[in-house]
This record gives sequence, C-alpha cells and structure tokens, in this order.
Amino acid sequence: NQYQMAAWNTAEMGNVIKGFTDTVGHRDQAFVMAYPHWVDTRLVAINAGFMQKDFAVWPDQVETTLEIPGPKMFLVKPDDMEGLQVLKETYPKGASSLYTAKIEHKSFIVYFVPADE
Repeated sequence: NQYQMAAWNTAEMGNVIKGFTDTVGHRDQAFVMAYPHWVDTRLVAINAGFMQKDFAVWPDQVETTLEIPGPKMFLVKPDDMEGLQVLKETYPKGASSLYTAKIEHKSFIVYFVPADE
C-alpha cells in the first residue's frame, strides 16, 4: 500500500499506451511528456510491452513529433501547464481528457492528436 501511494502508476499508463497501439496507433506515435520527478517513462514502456522503448519527450522536443505521420497520443502530468500549452500550440486539433487513476492523485492527462493534424 505504501509503495502504491509513493510510486507512479506506470502500469496504468502502460495500459493506456497499449490500448492506443492495439487500436489506432503505433508505439512510435505514443509519448509521455517528460516532467521533473514525475514518472520513469522506461517503466511505462515496459508495462506497455515495449522493453527497449522510452516514451519521454520534453516540451522543447514536441515539434520533432510533427514529422511522424498518423495519430499521436501524449500522456501529461496534470500540473504540467507548459507541456500542455506546447501540445495545444503544436497540435491545435488535439483533445485532452483526464484519465482517472485508481489512486486519485495519480491521474494524468491523455492528449490525443487525430491523424489529419
């Protein structure tokens, strides 16, 4: 119980990415917005089934994702206003929704970008 309260929910995040890759996207179209002292993005990848992947992208790297075709999905820490703003500016057709985690303070934002963006 103490571990669950202290550690980030990489399994839930991995499941969200796995759902994306199983339905509309590819692992190279999924990202976790890097944020200091948040989640180990390599553990998210392991939980999504991609052992050698690191889903991290920093706000100043988001523009590099424009060259990747197709839909995209970004997981964002709810208090990462800079990261969310960069996503909105880079992908104005994107939509954000709050993923409500099993442990309330572990929820995160899912920012989905449609393929035509």
